[in-house]
Amino acid sequence: MSINNLGSYAGSRGAGRLFSGVAVWVVLGTVFAQYTAIVSDPWDTVFIVLVYGLLSLAYWSRYGFDISIPQSVGIAFGGIVVLFLLQVALGKYARPSLALFPIYTTGVAFVNLFLVPRLVDRRTVFQQIALFGAVLGVLFLGAVITGYDTTIPLLADDGFGVIDRFVSNVVGIVAVVGAISSLDEVVTRRSFSWILPLIGNLIFAVIITSPGVVLILAVGTVVYVLDLVMDRRFVSGIVGCGFVFSILLVSIALALPLSLIREIPTAVETVPGLTAHMRYIAWRGAFGAIRDSHLLWGAGFQTAEFFSQYTLDGRAVGAHNSFLLVFSRAGIAAFALYLVLIGGPIARALREHTVDRLLLALIVALGVNIFFESYSFWSTGIHGVLLGVVFGYLIDDLTEPDETLAAGTELTDIETEREV
Repeated sequence: MSINNLGSYAGSRGAGRLFSGVAVWVVLGTVFAQYTAIVSDPWDTVFIVLVYGLLSLAYWSRYGFDISIPQSVGIAFGGIVVLFLLQVALGKYARPSLALFPIYTTGVAFVNLFLVPRLVDRRTVFQQIALFGAVLGVLFLGAVITGYDTTIPLLADDGFGVIDRFVSNVVGIVAVVGAISSLDEVVTRRSFSWILPLIGNLIFAVIITSPGVVLILAVGTVVYVLDLVMDRRFVSGIVGCGFVFSILLVSIALALPLSLIREIPTAVETVPGLTAHMRYIAWRGAFGAIRDSHLLWGAGFQTAEFFSQYTLDGRAVGAHNSFLLVFSRAGIAAFALYLVLIGGPIARALREHTVDRLLLALIVALGVNIFFESYSFWSTGIHGVLLGVVFGYLIDDLTEPDETLAAGTELTDIETEREV
């Protein structure tokens, strides 16, 4: 490469990183705005869809229709989309807005999984997520010290803050991804300035008082540290054993009577009613909905109230499990395809030593989270967006050219950067 070409390349790479950084903040800011009083429903969704439309346009202007998708992932993703759309065509939705839901969220999921990893440099994405989470941590700390109503009125609307467990469980995913990404910068690149964003994200995670967020932050951190000091096969064994143990524990719990489950103590109970038996109630309700709506086809796109007729206490809590959520929406075929879509990349990441340590820690942490929460790639929530982005980079990391449905013909800037 000549000096002139090298200078031109460096300039274009710098401009590309600037675009990437701005794009990440625009996406995160737009998605996060739905949890504040800045934008009201349905405009929050409209703006999110517009931003993702702009990302798609940016990809098209740069790469055209040159999109590389692994065969197994593409088949699983496409199959689920077809089954979702079939539910809509059959009129299996609770209200008109839910008929549109699988359509626009498919676009969001497609961009996160298949376009973002090629359009935006991975390191830039996780750095900006870490900075975004740190800023939120500082804002929330200020709110705690001086009062929500006077310091951050936009974030205080509708009780948003440490008192809203639902929102805390959702936005807390930013703190998890941000903290582990900051840790990676400190450990891998010896960039000690990232200790400050790490502290900011930890403050964010603590202030929102969500046990679920603290749990997956601990899981992700432990996996990261273990992979740092031990062989990947050992880490894979621990994760595999943990997964099997969790399945057995849940299976046993679901077979027990509710009266016994209610006796299980909880370490933290800041919101009345959100006890250890809530997931039990939610999962039993989801199984009931799946059974009565037909195992093959599912119930379609319903509200949380739909599940209340199947829960033991009539509570509208939703499925509280990503896999049961997909199962309840489109039946056993969608459930099987979703297992392939989620489980395939995780299993390969645990086997292959070449997978980035940060991605491994994040997918294990998020894999634990979707076991207890009702969201998937088909979501405009910030948890669903981050799930899609993390899995998108993992899929890209695992993909070989001969595994794709449409292999690209040109090196991307990210691939070129690896060659330089």
